[in-house]
Amino acid sequence: MKTIIILAFVVMLSMQAKAEVFKCKSSENKITYQTTPCVGAADVKKIEIKKRSAEKEAEEAAKLEAWTAQHNAEEEREATAAKELRDEELRAAEVAAQQINADAQIDQAEAQRRQAKALENANRPMPFIPYPAIINPRR
Repeated sequence: MKTIIILAFVVMLSMQAKAEVFKCKSSENKITYQTTPCVGAADVKKIEIKKRSAEKEAEEAAKLEAWTAQHNAEEEREATAAKELRDEELRAAEVAAQQINADAQIDQAEAQRRQAKALENANRPMPFIPYPAIINPRR
């Protein structure tokens, strides 16, 4: 509850209208802020709302502009860094894919070499080796 009251007070201070604000403190030590004079309050204070000068407004606007520029530059740096990281990851994935492709081509060439050697061996004529006749001693 106290936070809401303080927040309302801050909002009222930020408005530059010529309004009067009264701080009322009840007998139970409960503090309220209102635009009408307090009725039956133990302690009443009129709060002066100071109008900010044009210099202060310009200074605050410059601070906001500088912060916005710094924030935008930081976001741009983060976006650039994220893009560079994605690009690097893509390059690494591409290199890995090319390595896998090269390994597959090497395996395929080796398989073709083995197949060619097997075909060469299959098409080679077998040398004729005459077997000696088995002599039957009973004859």
